[in-house]
Parts: sequence; structure tokens; C-alpha cells
Amino acid sequence: MGTKKICVFCGSRVGNQFFFEKSRSLGEELALRGLTLIYGGGNQGLMGAVASGCHEKSGDVIAIIPTFLNQVENLKNHQYEKRVVKTLFERKKEMLKMADGFIALPGGIGTLDEITEVLALLQLRQLTKPIGFLDLNGFYTPLFAMLKHFQKNALTHHSLEKHMVINQEPKNLLDSLMREI
Repeated sequence: MGTKKICVFCGSRVGNQFFFEKSRSLGEELALRGLTLIYGGGNQGLMGAVASGCHEKSGDVIAIIPTFLNQVENLKNHQYEKRVVKTLFERKKEMLKMADGFIALPGGIGTLDEITEVLALLQLRQLTKPIGFLDLNGFYTPLFAMLKHFQKNALTHHSLEKHMVINQEPKNLLDSLMREI
């Protein structure tokens, strides 16, 4: 069946030191478990933290990066497998196809876009791969409240929750997520 691949959605900015440390810890934990990291290809912020954490523990890392970002990111010094695609849309499509599961770390609009794509595909039953949320300091509490608001108003299915795993610790999140894959 091969090595399981986990796609991590996260910010290209640090946010804060706690987010950075937990992102790095998640990368390390992926490597220690023999899981391949798939991520958006950035070398800064939380993206850089998770990738370097994984790489430094001898984990496999696949960076999927659109051409316009590849021109500004310097991945030459890293030993990652790098796949260059034309657009952000193509990056997301490739990540969705390759991954066995997903993890959301804190991030901005791009991360939110990636998360909502997965949630929409889960609701439409076009995807059955689980998504985990590393809910650091309640970062995703507003998103979870919005999803409950959608459910309360009969705009989403309750079944969506069965594909979501939520935890505040990388090890515990991976334990739960891997039971769903």
C-alpha cells in the first residue's frame, strides 16, 4: 500500500512562536511515524517550520508550489521533492489527489480556502479522506462555530463532523487521524 501521505495546510507567516514550535513539532512527528509530508512549498512561516521539522528528522517531504511562488521561494538548499505547477488551483488539486489525509494548522486566507475545499468535497461525498485540525489556542473555534451555525440552519450535513479530527497536540492529532485513514 505504500507510505501514507499527509497534506498539511498552513500559513506562510509565523503568526507567533507557539504556532511555529507546534508546526515544527508536527513535522518532526510525521517523520518519526514514517509519514510523507505534502505541503504548499513555502520555506517561511509555518510552512517552513513543518517542512524543516519533518526534513530534519529524515522524513520525506513533497513541496507542491505554483510557478509564481517558485520564483520567490528559495528551496534550492532543501532536499525536498519539488513539484512545480502553474497555479494555486493546480497546487490544491495535486495536494488533494496525492494525500491520504489532511491537517490544518493556523493560516490565513489561502489556508481557509484549502480547508473549505476539503470540507465541501467531503460534504458532497467526492472525497472521503479525513481532515485534522491542530486547534492551537482555539485558533479554529470561529470556524467550528460557523460550521455549527450552518448545521443549525440546515445548510450542511451533520455527517461532515465524522471526517473531522480536532486536537491541540500534534502526537494526539496524528494518533486520531491515522485511525481514520
